[in-house]
Amino acid sequence: DGRTELTAIADRRAHLKLEGWLDELGATRAARPEILARVRRAIERMAADPRGRWLATGPGAAEFSLTGAIDGALITGVIDRVRIDDGEHWLVDYKTGSHEGGNLEAFLVAEKARYREQLERYRQLYEAYAGQAARCALYFPLLGRFVEMD
Repeated sequence: DGRTELTAIADRRAHLKLEGWLDELGATRAARPEILARVRRAIERMAADPRGRWLATGPGAAEFSLTGAIDGALITGVIDRVRIDDGEHWLVDYKTGSHEGGNLEAFLVAEKARYREQLERYRQLYEAYAGQAARCALYFPLLGRFVEMD
């Protein structure tokens, strides 16, 4: 039917966009199947996760680029996802890494510490731009985990 044809066209366009992205990143032909499989897994898991669906839909922006001054320095940041929900602004950084091994909670705590400064810069840039308070989080689609920053 027409819907199936449209879905096939959309899938082909998405694949071409991913191929272009991989070209820009300099990914080798040999590495591409693994990278594409990981992207597909992340999208499938995000679609299966209520929080992932919430992030992917609704008002906001993706790949939101901002430039501004912080402590006298010119800073540019690209926020993976700005999600606005009932007037609450969320700045979310996607993390497509996976965690192998034992202590998932310790891994998530370490990732929060690792990305805290980056998300704080994003928050400062965004709040100066939007005039709105913002909350920050990391989202791990492969793990199905949404980790709010303190």
